[in-house]
This record gives sequence, C-alpha cells and structure tokens, in this order.
Amino acid sequence: ADTHGSLEALRTSITKLREPGVRPHIIHDGVGDVSLTDIQLAAASHAVVFGFNVAFPTQIKRSADNLGVSVASYKIIYTLLHDIENALKGKVKVETVAVEKGRLVIKKIFRATKDSIIAGGAIISGIALRRANAEFRREKEIIGHGTILSLQKGPESVDELQAGQDCGLAIGTQTKLQEKDIVVFMADEQVIAEEAKNHDKE
Repeated sequence: ADTHGSLEALRTSITKLREPGVRPHIIHDGVGDVSLTDIQLAAASHAVVFGFNVAFPTQIKRSADNLGVSVASYKIIYTLLHDIENALKGKVKVETVAVEKGRLVIKKIFRATKDSIIAGGAIISGIALRRANAEFRREKEIIGHGTILSLQKGPESVDELQAGQDCGLAIGTQTKLQEKDIVVFMADEQVIAEEAKNHDKE
C-alpha cells in the first residue's frame, strides 16, 4: 500500500472477511511499489498480490505473468475488499441441505383432517421445532412429509422442546399418521460441499 495508515486499514478490514469454510491469510504486506521479491513470494505461496495506490512497474507485471501470479491494483479500498470477498466465495462451494434436528414418537392422534393432524407425542432425541419441515417414518420406512404448524407444552405455545418431554403438535400434511409413527424434525442448513472439503485437504 502507499502509506502505513492505508496498510493498517486494509489489514484490519481483510482479516474480518469471512465466508463458510474459508478466510483470507495475509502472508506479507508492506509500504511502497510492488517488487520482484513480492511476486516471487506470491508464486511460492500460491498467493494473489493486491496493490493499493502503488505502482506495478512493467517488468514486475511481466515477472508476475511468467510466474503465474495474479496481481491487481486499486485506488478505492471498498473495491479491493469487495474483490477479495468474491475471491473467497469462489474458493468453496456451499449448498443447502436438510439436517435432522430431532425425533418424536406419536402417542395419540386427537384430530385429523384432509390437510392437518393434531397429535400428542414424546420427543425421543434432539429437539422438536415449530415451523420445521417434517419427515414421517413407520417402521423405518419414510411414509410422507409435512410441516410443523405449532408446538404445545401444556397450554403454552413454544418454539422448541428438548428430548425427554411430551408435547402436543399440529402438523400440516396429507399423510395419514397413526400412533407409534415417528416424526423427524428437519431444518435447512448451509454446509460446505464434499468436493470443496476434499479440495481444501489437498
């Protein structure tokens, strides 16, 4: 960077950048124009060189090309940070998956209509969640899906309950449930795709 003040501001901002599974690592910084030593260090470390308000002499750019080093020059800090953030996003592949959060066994069906069921049950693992998506199982076989419309602990409406508790629940579904069926509470979560994890290990 051009000054120690600019360098410190950039260092502070860059270290705060985060994306799932990846973060930036500054291997070297300094004040003044980009040098051949900077390019050689970047080549050895598989790094990118960012310059802020400094010159990239022609011979330095040529050396970077020869060594396969990416270089970029900026005059606006926001633009530099934005490009680093986009680079981080490209390093990992994030996907949304349905994750099991808990299970409940139905003890009693109180009321059933075409599109919903009011039931009572016992939470046997994890947590029960209001507004969660649900998967229904009967003797280990998946028999349908639905949505948890409400969760009751006695007369009180709650957002979640822990394993070991009994509760009442309203389920939006057209699946015909019965006693001893298992309700699996599901939640969407962002995870790093396996191919990105494997690449990271390499």
